[in-house]
Amino acid sequence: MKTKKDEITFLEIFINLKSAFNFLWKKKLLIAIISILGGLTGLTISYLSPIKYKAELTFVIEESSSSSLGGLTGIASSFGISSFSIENGLYENSTNLISYFQSRSVIEKALTSVMPDTKETYAHVFSELIEWRDLPELEDINLNSPQTYTIKEDSILAEMYNYIFEKGILSVSVPNDEGSILKIQFISENQKFAQHFTERLVEIVTTNYLDTKTKLARTNVDILQTQVDSVREVLNNALAETANESDQVFGLNPAFAIERVPATKKQIDIEMSSAVLKELIKNLELAKVRLMDQTPLIEIIDRPKLPLQEIKRSKISTSIKGMVLAITLTVLILLADRFFKKLQAATTQNDKN
Repeated sequence: MKTKKDEITFLEIFINLKSAFNFLWKKKLLIAIISILGGLTGLTISYLSPIKYKAELTFVIEESSSSSLGGLTGIASSFGISSFSIENGLYENSTNLISYFQSRSVIEKALTSVMPDTKETYAHVFSELIEWRDLPELEDINLNSPQTYTIKEDSILAEMYNYIFEKGILSVSVPNDEGSILKIQFISENQKFAQHFTERLVEIVTTNYLDTKTKLARTNVDILQTQVDSVREVLNNALAETANESDQVFGLNPAFAIERVPATKKQIDIEMSSAVLKELIKNLELAKVRLMDQTPLIEIIDRPKLPLQEIKRSKISTSIKGMVLAITLTVLILLADRFFKKLQAATTQNDKN
């Protein structure tokens, strides 16, 4: 059951709210003028804000089926060719791949690359776009020579990396959670920078992806190729020496059989080398097939093409936001001013009493 004190309290609240509303209603002209000014300010901001451009690149990674080789895998294993494949690694799921795209090492590697059609690095161009080149502490910094970077240049790259993600300039996403399509978006005031930087990022990641996924298979191919070349060289030398030995015993009396022993030994070497070379070539071809099977297909679906999509501030939205902000601040200031005046009056009245 409500007490009399509770009823008075609710009544006082109602009276205070009504009094505040009446006070603000008397100030409606001032509030209306300030809200219009806020809307005009928002509209001005939308006109003066620089146009930004969004570069989008989507690509898909198609892995080869581990069973596509069929019986060749077993044959390859019998010859000592490893059928190991990288599973559950860095690129096994889209989350890991997105994290790798957003890693500092990848971003800094892209920033220190030279932008096409220029002699400047992406880091140098980016520092101009975000107006860091005007800072006094960056006057003596040369971002166009990554080979001579000092701690200062490295710290600037770290700041750029943080700036990119704090401002939401770069985003990597998977449009379909169950798919293998990745979308990369980069926003900049420079169309060409946005286009080339996005492509450079994808190039770095996909190149590393291919190198990692096919590393063991490529090692097998390289080793077998070296062995084939070595055995082929031995066989060629044996053939030349056999021909030389044959010339020396040509027309020799059959009674001197001992003189034919070196040529016979060379012939045996040729037969052994031929057999070894034949098996090695077979192994090499199987290893090449394995390499092709482990090499994923990376297909670019959409590349950023000029002109890029423009990102502008909505004039209506910005004006409305300006008006709402202006009204809110005006009401708060008026109410705060009224409260402190009443408080001051009450304090003065108490002092008189």
